[in-house]
Amino acid sequence: MNIRGIFLQREYKRYYPEGEKLAHVIGFTNRENRPMEGVELIHNRDMTGTSGQEKIIRDKLGNPVRADQLVAPTNGQDVQLTIDKTIQFFTYQTIKNTVEKYQAKGGSAVVVDAKTGEVLAMANWPSYDPNALFSHGESARISVSQLRNRAMVDAFEPGSVMKPISIALALDAGLVTPQTQINTAPGKKKIGNFTISDAHPFGQLSVAQIVQKSSNVGTVAVIEKLPKKTLWEGLQQFGFGQIPQTQFPGTTAGRLRSYKKWGHIDKLSIGYDIATAIDAKPMTPVGVAVISPETAAHVRKMLELVTAPTGGTAPQAQVMGYRVGGKTGTVRKFVHGQYSQKAYRSVFVGMAPMSQPRIVVAVMIDEPSNGQYYAGEVAAPAFSQISEQTLRILNVPVDSAIKSLVVGEYLMTTPIKIQAADTPQEVIALMSVLGRSKQNARLSCDSRKIQAGDVFVALTVKGVDGRAHMTQALTQKASVILAEAQGFSDWQTQLGWTTTSGGETPVVIVVDQLAQQLGAIAKLWFQSEALPKIIGITGTNGKTTSCLWLCEGLRQLGQKTASIGTLGIGVDGHFVSTGYTTPDALLLQSIFADLAKAQVETIVMEVSSHALDQGRVNAVSYETALLTNFSQDHLDYHTDLDDYWRSKAQLFAWPNLKNAVLNRQDARRVFASCLTMGYTVKACLDVLQVIASVPGRMQVINHLHKNQPLVVVDFAHTPDAVRKVLMAIRPQTKLRGGRLWCIFGCGGNRDASKRPLMGQAAASCADQLVITSDNPRQEDPDHIIADIVQGLGATQATVVIEPDRAKAIAYAIGQAQPNDVIVLAGKGHETTQDIAGRKLPFNDAFIAQQVLEAHYPTNGGNHV
Repeated sequence: MNIRGIFLQREYKRYYPEGEKLAHVIGFTNRENRPMEGVELIHNRDMTGTSGQEKIIRDKLGNPVRADQLVAPTNGQDVQLTIDKTIQFFTYQTIKNTVEKYQAKGGSAVVVDAKTGEVLAMANWPSYDPNALFSHGESARISVSQLRNRAMVDAFEPGSVMKPISIALALDAGLVTPQTQINTAPGKKKIGNFTISDAHPFGQLSVAQIVQKSSNVGTVAVIEKLPKKTLWEGLQQFGFGQIPQTQFPGTTAGRLRSYKKWGHIDKLSIGYDIATAIDAKPMTPVGVAVISPETAAHVRKMLELVTAPTGGTAPQAQVMGYRVGGKTGTVRKFVHGQYSQKAYRSVFVGMAPMSQPRIVVAVMIDEPSNGQYYAGEVAAPAFSQISEQTLRILNVPVDSAIKSLVVGEYLMTTPIKIQAADTPQEVIALMSVLGRSKQNARLSCDSRKIQAGDVFVALTVKGVDGRAHMTQALTQKASVILAEAQGFSDWQTQLGWTTTSGGETPVVIVVDQLAQQLGAIAKLWFQSEALPKIIGITGTNGKTTSCLWLCEGLRQLGQKTASIGTLGIGVDGHFVSTGYTTPDALLLQSIFADLAKAQVETIVMEVSSHALDQGRVNAVSYETALLTNFSQDHLDYHTDLDDYWRSKAQLFAWPNLKNAVLNRQDARRVFASCLTMGYTVKACLDVLQVIASVPGRMQVINHLHKNQPLVVVDFAHTPDAVRKVLMAIRPQTKLRGGRLWCIFGCGGNRDASKRPLMGQAAASCADQLVITSDNPRQEDPDHIIADIVQGLGATQATVVIEPDRAKAIAYAIGQAQPNDVIVLAGKGHETTQDIAGRKLPFNDAFIAQQVLEAHYPTNGGNHV
């Protein structure tokens, strides 16, 4: 500034990039930069460097002429945590969502590596943002409960989670075996002035079933066999009553009174799993075997029964593709000197995979309400979500088979009848002999939806083997299973299935190339031979617009039409979502049959590369095929662009295909397609004059208001689509004399290589960029945004990063001038946003309209 006495000085501020997700672990410093909590406090001495000293001699003008270093400065040490940022993100998000869903007071979760004992994640909710802790007014809004690291500081009774520990000690002492029978009738037991009760009367139970059913009466009967001292010493060795060796500030020791002070009821009411995942060797500096490996193996099997589809208290803890085990605890809270009848803690501690445990996950939800509080309904699903993501992130292989020992009450003792079929006709004939038809059974690829008498299709596609879920389907009383023949004998051996040639028994029909033949099987099953004409549209972008325009055009020409695609099944402008661009073969053929009954003459459908590659559309008779365009997408699924193209190109070599339409423009594709169906040129041109715009495709939100920035919503979610949308809108921006804004993000768990290309495309065409979240799914939004930023290069565009999409839209509309144009790219018609496995209500057009109304209240005179 060249003003004497005024100068610029760089100052540094502490910043926590993980914010509230890791706040309770990292901690924070106060205004004077002194550590107050967490790792900041524990390792402050290690991380703090020392200042140096230097003597400087200056001349009379103040210029340095000599400098002598007296003491050299030293840097502080780095502290490396075992926390995995991605696992931490999902753990935090799951706990936050669960607490909010059940309107609980709070919640915690800890994820531990069962092999090393390292803590991979530790999350609590409510939390706080350490970056805003001392901003104006913020500290007054933060409560002590937000600052508290519940996972480390809170001491609480674990409840039924303790049952496997007590029973493990009895097993190890040789007092019982897993098969020992205990009579729990009539479901309650009087001990002095106290009554121990079960939630339901169970009658005769084995020790294994006592854990599975969480029987209080049965557990008491087992504990009565243990001497007090043996029980107390065992609990101490497991670590109960000791302070965790984490050095975290405020950490409390558990309370375990000496056995000498126990009354009879104290012994029996020991809190209603940790070392069992690692053969009973606690992860302490000195490993001490608490129970034998054999006992630990028995207890693991019992814990797996707890999560079985039937018979256990926590089937919602299951993780697709993995065997899991654990224990529920629904614990009454001790309030004002007595146990509350209304306040509970919901606890679940479990491990996975049970074949070779890799992780242990503990979840605690404090005072869930909203009508539910049982651990199997509240904490177990949170365990499932955290475990699923953690196992995926750690690249833990899926279990090759679900062992017959732990599939609930259906223990696979019934022999299985196995038959082979080479063709779809043979499959249908066999099912007919078995009395299975669409009148009395359903075909389903989802074992969770199987009901008694149904047919389970165990598909094998792209690394997902449905045969891993055959046992679950049989547990739920499936009468027939269709399974891929290749490798089936290995599954039969692993599952220990015996075979029979007669009797009333489940039947497995093995079929070569089941995925490729399923379309034809489904076509025969649904008897959908007399089908309407079918037009297939493939390509990277523009499928939905072409599909709906062509469907509407043919309707204008007098045909009864239906569409199948991204928006769902559409008839007469009404849509029913399927969740897929192209449904699976079973659903697709059932849709065809229903549309044929409704006398639909022509079906126009989008055909994805996944559907072509997986054989979903095999047995579909396409009369006409359309190609929209081709550019990079879906390289998370396809090995490269050539593989992606080969899948798309299959549609144009389809058996008995009559017409192929190739054109870069949507309207011309529709025009050409109508011509192939015998309509005149004039009739086809007339149709183009009346077709309506497609929701979420270049959808203008506020074209009637001239004193507002123009807002356009589009589904563009590939580099090519973003570039074309922005180039198409640029002339309008120039006419208005304003700037072109682009708000966009990228989907999680999809082709990551296109993210920097998306950034590059947007930066090359827009003046203002707001990078935000799209559908992050199971990825950390910050990581996705970081990938996008890599493609920006030396852009001339102004860039703002705001992960919250609603806030990003509000920011752009609030900052834009009335002559600007804002493009909301990526989500288009979608009405939800997929965040950490939850689909939350969200629609770009609706949010934009709300923000516009707030910024520009209607006052008349704005319309043009």
